[in-house]
Amino acid sequence: MEWAKEKLREEEINEFLLATDRYGVSIINLTASYGRLDMLQKLLEWTKEKLTAEEINNFLLVTDREGNNIIILAARNGRLDILQELLEWAKEKLTEEELNKLLLATDGDGNSFIILAAGYGRLDILYELLEWDRESRT
Repeated sequence: MEWAKEKLREEEINEFLLATDRYGVSIINLTASYGRLDMLQKLLEWTKEKLTAEEINNFLLVTDREGNNIIILAARNGRLDILQELLEWAKEKLTEEELNKLLLATDGDGNSFIILAAGYGRLDILYELLEWDRESRT
């Protein structure tokens, strides 16, 4: 992905970060689906450098046609590492309102990532969220 920073103009990088395919899948959604923590970290680094606060919010909240955002995909695919990285990054970069919007988002069936994690038996994700919430309130 470093080639993109060298070869693309700033507006092209922004388009790349915010682009979706014909199914509404974005690059950030793919990182969650495939568990690519390395790519997620690089994308989050780029967003700090290249995107406005509003664009960052859109980047994190983008959903595919089924209503899945990155948090929902991480929970559905049992990607605790992706979820941990996102929660820490979001805590630093998002307002409380934006963070709540991200955490309370639902998929096309009305399921939040908490419901999906519970439904898939991912207690580790639920425990992590409770711990993260407790720490962020102190």
